[in-house]
Amino acid sequence: MNPIDARIAADNRARQDEARRARANAPKPPTLPDPATFNEACANHGDDSGAPFRKLVAERLTGLTLNLAKLHKNPILTANEKLLSAESEVKKHAESIGADIEAQRYIIATRRNDLANRTANALHAPRDDWRAAAGEVRQVLRGMTYAERASFLDSLTGDDAMLVKYAVASVPAALSGVAFETHKAMRDTIFGLRDPGLLTEPKDVEDRERHLNTLEQGVAWAINELVDFDKAAALRSLMED
Repeated sequence: MNPIDARIAADNRARQDEARRARANAPKPPTLPDPATFNEACANHGDDSGAPFRKLVAERLTGLTLNLAKLHKNPILTANEKLLSAESEVKKHAESIGADIEAQRYIIATRRNDLANRTANALHAPRDDWRAAAGEVRQVLRGMTYAERASFLDSLTGDDAMLVKYAVASVPAALSGVAFETHKAMRDTIFGLRDPGLLTEPKDVEDRERHLNTLEQGVAWAINELVDFDKAAALRSLMED
């Protein structure tokens, strides 16, 4: 090999070595969570009426993760620029999702208030004489033994049975004069006749609120996994000095 070719080869090797060192010393992009984990953390919690919202949030987090992965592969931006851009993007999504969660809480509160009004209406006896006799009916039931009460309730038919059902169901179980199971059965009978939705909607609201709390915790976990907020804050502090 002549001296010129040798010099060119040496320069090429030097540049290759320098490129390898640069790659080795370059900041490694953060390891982002697998988007599949968002479904488990945020969405997969039952089939109540809040399930579509939870699924949407999981999809939004998945889309955010994919966008951040593209950002970290951008060859033009520096590592610090990528970090600050990621922080801004994640904060924007966190605030938006947080506002949507609060909107869901308002929906749940509205539904719960509606259910309370419907329950009161359903348990309001349709006849004045039934309402007037309710207290006396409960007093009689409380004065009976378990066997006497069971026999008495089994003997009732027609309007007499409905009078007792309204008297029992219109107050909490502890005040009704009957066992909890009997109280619930009488309430369910009235709900079935006057507003069947009351048989299932209260549980749906409770499930929806419980799963929304789980979702909120899952979102908080996901947001903290997507960006190093402490590092970003320290970097912004240095830039401001």
